[in-house]
Amino acid sequence: AKIGLNVPQGFCIITTAYKRFIDFNHLDSRIFSDLHAVDFKSSTGFSSKAKKIQSLILASQLPLDITEEITVAYRSLCDQLKTQFVAVRSAATTEDLDESSFAGQYDSYLNISNIEGLLASVKKCWASLWNPQALSYRLRNNVDQQKAYMSVIVQQMIPSEVSGVMFTVNPTNGAKDEIVITSNWGLGDSIVGGFINPDYFVIHKKGLKIIHKKIAEKDRMIINSTFTDGTEEVEVPKRRRAIPSLNKKQIKALAMVGRK
Repeated sequence: AKIGLNVPQGFCIITTAYKRFIDFNHLDSRIFSDLHAVDFKSSTGFSSKAKKIQSLILASQLPLDITEEITVAYRSLCDQLKTQFVAVRSAATTEDLDESSFAGQYDSYLNISNIEGLLASVKKCWASLWNPQALSYRLRNNVDQQKAYMSVIVQQMIPSEVSGVMFTVNPTNGAKDEIVITSNWGLGDSIVGGFINPDYFVIHKKGLKIIHKKIAEKDRMIINSTFTDGTEEVEVPKRRRAIPSLNKKQIKALAMVGRK
């Protein structure tokens, strides 16, 4: 945002709130008491422990002061944006380290339109710090479980026609002069969730020329729910499945943003 990129407006519920919530409900000892005794070689063992921790968090009460602060911030954002729809996203302190990346392992909740849904989504994001895959990944990478905290980002919900992920270094071969973009119709959850093969573009940074592309058969997409909060998965119309989700002009514009 500081360098002028078009970042959706919002606010952050910082890790202090998560820590206060844990302390307020005396969850610390209940989370870590028997963690060392869990058989993490057994998927059933750590999955059971993870679900128990998540249940504890979801059943616990938000401190009143945190509820009030979130409510004030949300109403202020709604007044500013002239819309009540927000995305509620997880951002953990241990998410992106030199040796590891937790991308896609935590939960986000899209198209939330009221304070009750927002508060419930905040707790769900906190609970996702203890998703079985995140818990297992921290163990495999020797990340201290007691140093894992969760922040939550609340942002204006963008009803995107096309969504994707852009890497400003090619993650496949480490080429620093290449940008990689993956994209699909609708919201980005279909790509982050990994249940579709997205379109794939490699762009040379200097000349912004597309040097490789692979257009996928995109049969499903995620869109905002029509009648309720949240999202829904729908079929992509047949005429759009095999055509690129981004045109050359859009790809160049995105690559310019990535380069900046």
